[in-house]
Amino acid sequence: SLVCRLTQWSVPMLVNQSPVEYLMSPAGVTIFAGLVAFLAILIVWIENSPIERQEEICKMAEAALGKEEEFRSTNQTAFVVGYTGETGRALVEELVNRNIFQKVILIGRRELNYEGEKYDKLEQKVVDYEKLDDHSDLFRRHSVGFCCLGTTRGKAGVEGFKRV
Repeated sequence: SLVCRLTQWSVPMLVNQSPVEYLMSPAGVTIFAGLVAFLAILIVWIENSPIERQEEICKMAEAALGKEEEFRSTNQTAFVVGYTGETGRALVEELVNRNIFQKVILIGRRELNYEGEKYDKLEQKVVDYEKLDDHSDLFRRHSVGFCCLGTTRGKAGVEGFKRV
């Protein structure tokens, strides 16, 4: 096979040469060119591979855009748990920019500073996650709930990581 021939030809040369000299040798250039060709073929294949159910996904996305105004008119409310992390912050920004909820309750251990008129529909509630039952009323009577809780073992330790 080609791999066996390249290996037989190139391995003995590597023993007597530095890596730079080897890469500049005919064997090194051949292997490098083969790798580049393989990567080029892989990239073209990935770019041209059809997405499964692409037409159906596009139709669903278009239908969802048309329903936003209808949803907005129903005065829905939402809560977000874990809004201070990266994912939660991105979600809150998306919810504020889309403006599809009448009110969004942000539930967390601390408050963030939201300034500006576009944040008027946000209401922050500070809770103790160790005593979450004491705050059960915050989770009632909402149309939608989002959970963006997360941590790392490095930040919370093993036990804190398990609790989250």
